[in-house]
Amino acid sequence: VHADRAHAAAERERLTTAIEQVAEGVVIAGADGTILYVNPAFETLSGAPRSELLGRNVDTLRHTGQSDTFYRILREAISDGRQWKGRFASRREDGTSHIVEATVSPVLDASGRIVNFVSVERDITQHVRMSEQLQHAQRMESVGRLAGGVAHDFNNMLQIILGHVEMALETAGAEHPLFRDLKEIQSSTQKSADLTRQLKRLE
Repeated sequence: VHADRAHAAAERERLTTAIEQVAEGVVIAGADGTILYVNPAFETLSGAPRSELLGRNVDTLRHTGQSDTFYRILREAISDGRQWKGRFASRREDGTSHIVEATVSPVLDASGRIVNFVSVERDITQHVRMSEQLQHAQRMESVGRLAGGVAHDFNNMLQIILGHVEMALETAGAEHPLFRDLKEIQSSTQKSADLTRQLKRLE
């Protein structure tokens, strides 16, 4: 019996040491939502020391921009004994905001009653920002290719117009009543062709 207790104590010590050292923030709360434990990573994530977090209700942790529906779905899931995974915007104690990815799991006793909740959280703000920047760059690249393709097709049409205008000018001669109008069409078409060449550089 003594050996079993020593083994169990050693297992608990290893588990505690592991949780204390993981990069993800870990919060353990009672069934009523009272915070019972936070690891150092969660102190960093929240911007508050453990002494200020213990005993608070998890609802007091500052999440920004989340709707009542968001919290209702989260509470319904974990109250039914299901795990919840998702992202939310959160605010540190100093007021700075960040994006958190979390997994909240209910802990059940032998009878199936919920006795604790465990939340594992990590800051994904930098990941989200880099992903958004990549998507923006890809959109700009797509716009550039589209603009270049359109400019190429449009330039082909303008060259056809210019060719026809030049033939019409030669046929009409300077004394023809439409000569001045044809010259205006030629000038405007040439300006449009110059603009399309600038767009083609985006291709």
